[in-house]
Amino acid sequence: MNYQNKKLKITGFYSFFEQNSCQICPNGTWSSSASAICTACAPGYASISGASECIICPAGTYANASIGQPSCISCLAGQYSLAGASSCSSCAGGGFSIYGASSCDTCSS
Repeated sequence: MNYQNKKLKITGFYSFFEQNSCQICPNGTWSSSASAICTACAPGYASISGASECIICPAGTYANASIGQPSCISCLAGQYSLAGASSCSSCAGGGFSIYGASSCDTCSS
C-alpha cells in the first residue's frame, strides 16, 4: 500500500501545497482539519499552539489578537473587562477594582 499520497487530517496543523509534512499552528491561531493555513484568533480570543479553535477570554481578562496570545491576560488593579475583551478599561474617577476584575466598585464614605 502506498501511503505517500494519503492526506492526514489533523486539527491544529496546516500544510501548504505540495509539502511532505504538517506544521503545528502557532500560539494565537487555529486550524480545522486538512487546512492549508492557520487562522488568527479574533480580538478577545486566545489559543495555544496546535489549537483547533480559539477560546473566548472570560470577564476580567483580555487578548490582543495582533500579539498571538496563548492565553488571556488578567486586567490590572484599577481596570476591568467584560468577556471577549481585546483590552481592559480603566475605572472612572471614584471607582476602583482588584486584579482580574470584571467591573469597578465605587468608593463609599
